[in-house]
Amino acid sequence: MTSSEGNVTTIRRKLALIIGNQNYEIRPLKNPEKDANDLSKVLRRIGFQVELGINCTYDAMNNLISRFTNRITDEDLVLFYFAGHGFQQNERNFILPIDTTERFDNETIIGTNTLNVQDILEKMKSNTSYATIFILDCCRQYRFRNRNISQDSTKQFKGLFKMTAPAGSLIQFACAPGKLAADDSDQAKNGLFTKHLLKHIARPSIDVDILLRAVANGVFEESKGEQTPYRDSCLMTIGNIYLNTEEDEWNKIYFDEICNNDFGISTFLSPEKSIFQTKISREKVKFNPNQLLTTFKCFAVPASVDLNGSLDKNFCTIIDKPCNKSVLTDLINTNQTLLPYILDSLKRYHALTDIHSTLLGCNELTKEFVSIPRIITKRTLLIVAIECLSLESQRYFGTYIRKNDLPIPLSYYISDTCDSASYKINFNCLIEVLCLSTDRLCIQFGSESCVGLGKTSIIPFIFNDKRRALLFNKREDSHYRSSCIDVVFGTTNNSSYVIFDVHGSLNSEKNILLVRAIQLYATIQVLYISPNDLNETNEFFEYMINQGSPLSTIVCIFDDNFDDERSMSMESENELTNRFQTYANQHNFGENILCTVVPILKTSNDLSEYDINTRAERLIPTFARLFCEFEESMRIRPQFRSIFAIQHAYLRKKTHPAVIKFEVENKFRQLFNNLSDETENLKIITPISYYRSQIDSIQKRLVEMVDSTNEISQLAARLKEITLNRRKYKEVNPYAEFMIGLLQYAPYVCLEIIDFHLGKWRLRYASELNSEKEKLKKDAEDIKNKLSSEKKQNPNEITAIIKQLDEQSKILQRKINDKNAQIANVDLTVGLMIDELFALYDYLHDEQPILFDKYEMDFRQVADTLARLVYRGLGIHILRSRPLLCQSGLMEICLKQLRVTEDGQLATLTVIGEQSSAKSSLLNTTFGYNFRVSAGRCTIGMYLGVVYYKNMTIIILDTEGLLSLEESGSIFDNQMITMAVLSSHIVLINHKGELSASLEGLIGMSLFAKLHLQTSPLKPKLMFVLRDQMDRGQEVFVEQLAKLRNNLRKSSSFLRVSIDNELEIREEHLALLPCAFSEDTNVDLNLTQRWRNQTFPSEIMKLRSQIFQALDEHNITPNFSFKNFDYFSKKICVNWSSIDQLGQGLLECKTLYELSVTNELKEIAKTIVTKKSEQLQINGGTMLKELLESRENQTQINPDIYMRDLIKKGIQQLDNLTSDLVHEANNEFESSTPQSYFAELRPKVKKNIEPSIRCNQQVLQAQFEEDIYTVARVSATIQVQKQLLASAKTFFDRKSRTTDDVEELNQALELKHKELKCEFEKSLNLLRKSHEEIIKTIHDNYNQIVRSRRANTKTDDIYNRCPPFDYHRYLERCTQLDNIFGLNLKFFSTKQKDSSFLHRLRERFISAENKILDELQWFRDHRDYDRNREIFQQISEELIPNLHKNIVKMLANIRLAYSDPQTIANLIDYVDNAVNGTQSCIQKYYKQINLQHIVADLIFIALRCLIDEAIMIAGQKDLEMLKALDGLEVWMNNIKEQFILISDSDQQARKFAADFLDQLFEEIMDIFKDTIHTEISLKITANPHIDPERIARNAYDNSIGSNPPNGDNIMKYVLDINRYYMELALDNVKLSADNIVASQILKLQNLISNCIDTSIDVVNKHECLNVQQVYQSIIQALQSVIPGLKAENLVGISAEILEPEQFRYRFLGIRDQREDLIRKVENHQKEFDEKARHACRVLISQRLGCQACCPGCGTKCDNTELIHNKHRSAHHLAMAFKGWRYINTKYPLLNLCYQNWDNTAAIIIGDDRFSPRRTYYEERAPEWLDDLNDKARTGDMHGENIPPFEQRRAWITVHHALVKHYATIDHPSYDRSYYPSSIDSLPADYEPKWIYRS
Repeated sequence: MTSSEGNVTTIRRKLALIIGNQNYEIRPLKNPEKDANDLSKVLRRIGFQVELGINCTYDAMNNLISRFTNRITDEDLVLFYFAGHGFQQNERNFILPIDTTERFDNETIIGTNTLNVQDILEKMKSNTSYATIFILDCCRQYRFRNRNISQDSTKQFKGLFKMTAPAGSLIQFACAPGKLAADDSDQAKNGLFTKHLLKHIARPSIDVDILLRAVANGVFEESKGEQTPYRDSCLMTIGNIYLNTEEDEWNKIYFDEICNNDFGISTFLSPEKSIFQTKISREKVKFNPNQLLTTFKCFAVPASVDLNGSLDKNFCTIIDKPCNKSVLTDLINTNQTLLPYILDSLKRYHALTDIHSTLLGCNELTKEFVSIPRIITKRTLLIVAIECLSLESQRYFGTYIRKNDLPIPLSYYISDTCDSASYKINFNCLIEVLCLSTDRLCIQFGSESCVGLGKTSIIPFIFNDKRRALLFNKREDSHYRSSCIDVVFGTTNNSSYVIFDVHGSLNSEKNILLVRAIQLYATIQVLYISPNDLNETNEFFEYMINQGSPLSTIVCIFDDNFDDERSMSMESENELTNRFQTYANQHNFGENILCTVVPILKTSNDLSEYDINTRAERLIPTFARLFCEFEESMRIRPQFRSIFAIQHAYLRKKTHPAVIKFEVENKFRQLFNNLSDETENLKIITPISYYRSQIDSIQKRLVEMVDSTNEISQLAARLKEITLNRRKYKEVNPYAEFMIGLLQYAPYVCLEIIDFHLGKWRLRYASELNSEKEKLKKDAEDIKNKLSSEKKQNPNEITAIIKQLDEQSKILQRKINDKNAQIANVDLTVGLMIDELFALYDYLHDEQPILFDKYEMDFRQVADTLARLVYRGLGIHILRSRPLLCQSGLMEICLKQLRVTEDGQLATLTVIGEQSSAKSSLLNTTFGYNFRVSAGRCTIGMYLGVVYYKNMTIIILDTEGLLSLEESGSIFDNQMITMAVLSSHIVLINHKGELSASLEGLIGMSLFAKLHLQTSPLKPKLMFVLRDQMDRGQEVFVEQLAKLRNNLRKSSSFLRVSIDNELEIREEHLALLPCAFSEDTNVDLNLTQRWRNQTFPSEIMKLRSQIFQALDEHNITPNFSFKNFDYFSKKICVNWSSIDQLGQGLLECKTLYELSVTNELKEIAKTIVTKKSEQLQINGGTMLKELLESRENQTQINPDIYMRDLIKKGIQQLDNLTSDLVHEANNEFESSTPQSYFAELRPKVKKNIEPSIRCNQQVLQAQFEEDIYTVARVSATIQVQKQLLASAKTFFDRKSRTTDDVEELNQALELKHKELKCEFEKSLNLLRKSHEEIIKTIHDNYNQIVRSRRANTKTDDIYNRCPPFDYHRYLERCTQLDNIFGLNLKFFSTKQKDSSFLHRLRERFISAENKILDELQWFRDHRDYDRNREIFQQISEELIPNLHKNIVKMLANIRLAYSDPQTIANLIDYVDNAVNGTQSCIQKYYKQINLQHIVADLIFIALRCLIDEAIMIAGQKDLEMLKALDGLEVWMNNIKEQFILISDSDQQARKFAADFLDQLFEEIMDIFKDTIHTEISLKITANPHIDPERIARNAYDNSIGSNPPNGDNIMKYVLDINRYYMELALDNVKLSADNIVASQILKLQNLISNCIDTSIDVVNKHECLNVQQVYQSIIQALQSVIPGLKAENLVGISAEILEPEQFRYRFLGIRDQREDLIRKVENHQKEFDEKARHACRVLISQRLGCQACCPGCGTKCDNTELIHNKHRSAHHLAMAFKGWRYINTKYPLLNLCYQNWDNTAAIIIGDDRFSPRRTYYEERAPEWLDDLNDKARTGDMHGENIPPFEQRRAWITVHHALVKHYATIDHPSYDRSYYPSSIDSLPADYEPKWIYRS
């Protein structure tokens, strides 16, 4: 950017040619080479394309100039600079190359040895450029060797001749025409002119003419008028010409290299370089040093402090007593430090007002201190605190002072003896505040005569944002402030200033050198004088005005008459200003001084309100005008950028300014200079976080997608691409290296410097982007309101306007998201780079172990630093990135470094609230933290801080704002508040205004999630902090809170849990806070000002008291706390992992009411889906079967084409049918839910109807494809046969049958067979389903089932714990769990079980137990390794193997139905049984485990079993196909044999008959097997015994109810009820199945006999001329005998029959094989029996219904509904049958599970006690609760305390065996009046004898 035309900034190309000639043979120069090189560097940095020539010959210069000139185009900004020798002759100027001949006695020689300056300029201007800047630093003295040129004549060569600049150019000479320029003798320095040129040329946004004027001034002053640069300008542009528009570039250029070499930041931080102390005798101070000493003693200021000590612990400690008179009096009298209270006041932004005002009322101090409070000011208190702190603490303390808008003391007095004081200059409090700054610097001081007249009180009139009350201007300590300097921050004329306020007067012994150092960087100074100072020569003026470079100065004359009547006042003002002007002229003060008059402000209290207003009306505009007049001169002053510059100038007694630069800044620029809003900054700077965020986002979208194939494919491709790119990352990038280095070795101020630069970098882009975003948000809010209004008007229909508004809303939301992405791309912060280190640690640890080893120690040092920074208020980003992530190994290490108070408690407090509700500010004020604050989304995710109160360590969690437009429509708000509820003892709800319905909804949903996740034992207290309350009467808000609590109770009633048991909401936890700021008229200034009031910090103290009282009340015991930070980090990661996994399912509703309505809608939808699914199964199955049966004979060679066409046709028809049913279902759903309260939620439930129905479509489609696949196998065989026959036909037509013919046929068939086999293998490969397809099919069905059933109201429902899966996440989890359960999974998949498996598993576990336990996240307390090891082993050795066994057993019965939704539902039921069974180790250790994570892993394992089984089945099908093709080799040999047999009709007929009978038998067998399946299916369907309820009744009667008791059946019923049900059902149909098999065998035998007779009849009548013709005739005849017989399986070929009679005779011999075939049928009976058994198993398993068992007694659910949420059973048992025991005696518990339901009877599982018994079912098995509740009221035995008689009898029968099985203790005896004694009991070691294998 180079020019500004009006308001338009234009980007132009900037070209520069720089030549420096130094090495002349005569009169070589010292500086041109350095001058040219330095200028080139500067110009390149500000965007010039530079060509550089050093020590150029004539030819080189000519070529360089010509080449450069040719580059110039329109609109270029051109700069030419030459440093070297030059001279003038005949009014022309010449510059010299280094190879000049130096014989200038004629024009020719001059023209061929030098270059004419005018010619060069004209050449450059001949190409139209925007502007040309021509700079010549070459007016040096040159002595010629040519003797013909006399010394006198050389005068004509002296200097350069005046030139006139052509249009569009500017010529700058280093000195005036005809004068000489200086050439410094020091080669290491620049020439005088170029030195000043370098100082100014990179100044941002300065017009070039003003810039060169400043250069000229600098040269003139430094040369004391000896050298005067000259310029001539004819620039024609309308606006300004800027060489540099980037302010940041200026800061790169001009700096003191010596300073850089001598000082690093650490040097500036050392005590020797940051603190300077001067001893002052008692005579030279205006106060009594003893009084100062007493003051320090009063506040227990230590005699010495470890200045190099760490951060004072008081910064993160909250005082436990309020600051009142009693406390302060006690502290002072007992000589205790006041430091904690000073810090606390500043933390609360009370600005020490509370302490100061309280001190004034302390009347009971000891005699020694009784006078102290009257002379104590806020400044004194700050000095007391400073003197108690280490250097690091002082630097941090400075930030607190500034936040309170108090002046920061730079110098002050201290005293350690009674007779003397010390004047102390301490830079430390300013180092972090002003390490870098863009503010201007103003210094104000006055003469001796102005002491006490009110200089400091004038500041608010200059800087109108200041208030006199916060300045240090009290009379009480005026003597203690004399010659001291305070630093104030203010604003005027839209510019920010750092104001150095010098109290009293200047003093050479104290402050004069410091003032001088400040003046070097001051933009402006304000001097105060009195009229007396104008009477005679005043050293004050001479010293402060005439010294150094010109500084804009405002002289303020104190006027006694200022407040008089206007006329008199103005007369006095004119007189004083005229006197000053005369004085200034007499003393040559210069032009850069302006004068005004000011009042003596100590008289302000005596003025009327009118006079005060009049004073303000004069002073404020006057100072504003004066600052405006100085604006231009202030802009060209050296910029103040760091307190280090002043510190350095003071140390070195510098007389000229220098910009201090540090290596950390140079490194920053190297890294960030090439970045902009156009670059992919997140990808460049934080690649690991970027790729993880991209991968997680895509995976989440994939999991939740429904029927969006194209988008899924695109996302999957994108995911693959990103994953590959991430794997390429194999080194630590420079940005991470930079941040690691900073955190390892650099002081904290370096982070402040980097944060400053990042802030400036962000400012370039973020403001505009945020403005654009706010506009979009406003538009979106308007659309949202319109949409809401339209929906209210049309609650039951979606109008065109609603659709249009909805679409507009989506478009705007996308635009907002895009804008957020752009903002995120430029929102680069130190925190973001630290977040990348968290991600980098995990990435290297997991994927780059070698690189991790290299950096491991670095990371540990980083963790130590981050832990220390937590105490400085830098929160750890525990929930970060998008999507939010919690887990980080580096974060865990960091948190472990944080200390917990010894023997103390660890509590957690989280703040939540709406976006921009000042949550972070509330925490910062309440606890003195430094969470990031700004408008909008300043907090992303969740940050952690730590404070200490008494013996309690409090973790503070600051969260991202809720109810933001960016997250509207997402579950983010519910996730965030759930995280707070799960992780906190106190949830601070920060809210503006009244308690809203949205807040109520969020709290309700967090309750719902807490109940389901069950990862936290905490019962958090909810504290409502209502902000900006004008009227703080609590009655209204208490009423609102009571209403909110009652609404929550009412809306949560359907959850069957009391909200009071989970959340604590009480009136005492309500806090009303006023606004933190007040806005009113400042009477001194007559202006409206906004400032921090005193009420808010006082109310913060009350809020603290409420918080601490609530914490003290909280039962923060080991069971209800986090114990230490290690435990906390694990727990919070588990909490977020649970929320993140299940959030979309659990938290998709906004309120509990919405949840209840949604569940109501789901029930309606479920009924409709069930009905339509049944229709689809029936109609779809029939349709596909007919399509398959009606297929035309396939004639083409490629069965894959045929099959694909057939599949396509079938799928299309099935899809049409499904679409019709979906349409009907949607219509039924709409008509069933007409109520208006359904309207908003209806679409959410409706969208799941179609996927739920289409799950069944997939089942039919899979079966259809399987049938087609079978047909394809047969078709492939037939086609190969036909091709082989076609190849053989020519040979059969031959008359000869020679050996050569046979050999040739053999070769032809071999070749054709090989060709056909390859072709079909290739074709069939296209039809195979890949593993990925199978996995995705199962995942889709699983996700859809979970999606449709989750978020229900049952507290313990397993569907609410089922995590979603997609293909990539599944593979990722496979890898993770394989590392843990690798041996398990291998063991499961091996048929021959290795007995050493468990031993090897234990060894593996023990060798890496800590890592395994941490990876699993199964355990609530990860440190209890003994308990966790025990739990892990029981799950691994018992639960998982049993679960796997049950699942494999189920899958064995379903075979190809892996896509059946019921299969997956059964799978989930098995997991539910494994988890909720009372004997399950999960129940035993219920409170020691994270149930959500265990269930998620068990679900995964179950799904993996299903997937592995499905893949195995698919593999078996492929093998069958290949086997069928391989069988064709036999058939090929058959063809060859028939070819040979043509010559022998007898053998030909024998062969034909044998083949025919074999094929006939095989096909009839297949037909009859299918018939058996069909017959059995009809029988089972019609069998009244194969009904869930009937089977349940029979199972009970045949076992528990058997009389005499059948012990074997009882044991089966108790130990494996599902298997017993199957056995019983099989037994019920066994006779029918046996009869069916026997009947079918008999029919088959008769049919075979009939087929032989029919075949004989056909051949007898046939002419028998061709084998194929005979075969076709037989088949045609048999088709009338055997329905369904297919004719494709050719057994004959078109072979000629030479002897028909002989052929006929031999064929008729098949009648002799009749008996053999009948016996062969009998030999296949086992095959028929197995077919029948398999059919029975499959069909019965589909009819046995739900697999769930009652956890109390083990009885099976007999609910017949396909999809149901509530289990029931007609036959609950005594709990002893399931292994329950009485609590006290440990004897078997002989009560039914619903007996003693509501009394004190308790049950114990693991460490958990449930009393009454009902509570167990409420908490652990709510799906059985309704059934048992009903039976507890109306059941047959509800009033009894014993089981029914048949159960008592059964118990006596099996009690020995069950007591041993459950390892319990038997009753010593049984009451014979209840328990029969005549029954023989089974032995203790009895094992049931199963009839059928499992």
